Amino acid sequence: MYRIDSANNVAVIPVPAAVAVQGYFQDTDPAGGTDVDADFLNMMQEELIYALLQRGGTPDKADYNQLWDEVLLAEQAVKSHATNTGNVSTDVSRAVIGSTWSRSNGETSAVMASDQCQSGTQKSAVVASAAATATGTGVEQFIAASNTSTISGTAKTNILMLGSTHSSAATETRAGVISSRGGTASGDKSTVLASYTCGASGAQSAVIASENGCTASGDNSSILASSDACAATGDEAAVIASFDECTAAGDQSVVMASYKGGGAIAANGDASAVIASYAGTNTVAASTGCAAIASTGSTAGANGVVASFVAGTSGCAATGNTSAVIGSLGATASGNRSVVIGSGACTNAVADSVAGGTGAAITWRIVSTSGAATFVDLNLTGLGNHANDAAAEVALVPVNGVYRNGSVLMIRVV
Repeated sequence: MYRIDSANNVAVIPVPAAVAVQGYFQDTDPAGGTDVDADFLNMMQEELIYALLQRGGTPDKADYNQLWDEVLLAEQAVKSHATNTGNVSTDVSRAVIGSTWSRSNGETSAVMASDQCQSGTQKSAVVASAAATATGTGVEQFIAASNTSTISGTAKTNILMLGSTHSSAATETRAGVISSRGGTASGDKSTVLASYTCGASGAQSAVIASENGCTASGDNSSILASSDACAATGDEAAVIASFDECTAAGDQSVVMASYKGGGAIAANGDASAVIASYAGTNTVAASTGCAAIASTGSTAGANGVVASFVAGTSGCAATGNTSAVIGSLGATASGNRSVVIGSGACTNAVADSVAGGTGAAITWRIVSTSGAATFVDLNLTGLGNHANDAAAEVALVPVNGVYRNGSVLMIRVV
């Protein structure tokens, strides 16, 4: 396509003649042929040239296909109908629609209402986005309402990037980053949802409503409503509503509603849990099959110990198998199947026993063997000495209360 360049052309289009009555061409018979003037030929020429120029083309005298190649061919990516297109196929399968400085180069791909975007993989689309790219060798990728985000790599299929910014999906199949900033879904079938600078790298892992460097790297692991570098590194592990580098490292472990402070929060063992706890400057940790609940600076299990727990404690440790420390400060249950309740910094090393005390001393202990229970180390200092129930009543000992008559232990019954 080229403007006329033969002899007697002019460099500037002439001013059209005055408008006359519009009509149609006719042959010479019977009334004489219709005159074809310069106005009509210039109009036809400029309509064609203008369409080419608007498509970014350059008139080429040796190219007889420019109208199709650079103007009409683009329309072959769209087919429309007033009511129903039916099942149709477009003649071309790459389209950029209502966008600026964007590219569609993947087979069956499109960029729509976007700026500086690329849809470079098979069956991919970028919609209402800016500086977003779907590239690599995968198929079925979709980016929408996102900014400065990418889907990249090899063999990436069924990938979704929605409402996100500065995010990336570089995974195998069925992964997505949704409503996030700085999110990365790099695990197979992984998801980052409504999060900030977080990553899901484990297979079937997820980070949801979290921020500041939280990561789910274990397979089937998850981070939910947590912040500041919390991590689920074990398979099927979870960190929920926790803050400041809490870690669920064991398989099937969980950290919930906890805060590290200056120490460490860790569910290190398989099937372990740390719940509603605070480390302070110390450590709250749980080994295999153990739990730390509502505690600070306490440890449940160690060195192969299983099924122990601490609850409502500070600076305590349950280090015996199936041991427990409850409501205590600085206490230790080191015997197998031992329990310390409501005590200070004492140690119960006796197996099959429940004990308590103040300071470092055990003041009472119940030992159970062969189904029987025996009180040992029972300290009755301060127990009232009364001659009978009447005297005990005067001393405000309640009915069913305990007092002594010399060396005889008494129970007030009246």
